[in-house]
Amino acid sequence: MQLKCDCERVEIEFAHEPIASLYCHCADCRSLTKMPVYQGMAFEKKTMNIVKGQQSISSHQFHTHALKRYFCRECGCFLYALNRLGFVTTSAFNFSQEDQGTSQPSCHLFYGEGVIQMDDELIKYQKGSEDLKKQYDDKQSK
Repeated sequence: MQLKCDCERVEIEFAHEPIASLYCHCADCRSLTKMPVYQGMAFEKKTMNIVKGQQSISSHQFHTHALKRYFCRECGCFLYALNRLGFVTTSAFNFSQEDQGTSQPSCHLFYGEGVIQMDDELIKYQKGSEDLKKQYDDKQSK
């Protein structure tokens, strides 16, 4: 999977499918996106490769220290964030329509912090990324 910023100075590839495609309801993601819920994808950091534009990437440590955000310093496009568990998270909409279609959301994170209720059959984790990390670790140990 590959993402590019709007000006195409930065190009990032992920060697594997995401750990999860998800809806996040946490205050940090709502602040980042200015939306009531964020549709994102989580990847292992080791699967990420910055193909070009490393010098064009700028970062900002979010005031809660739960997320470190990375942007293109040329066009301002949000590229990805590094969360407290070391997962790389990015917007599902940063990818091509083809790549977006390969991974539909499978869960909600931080559902208890949400400002809207969503009536669907997906798992609704109250704590968020810690629950996702446990699910990921359990899957890796099998």
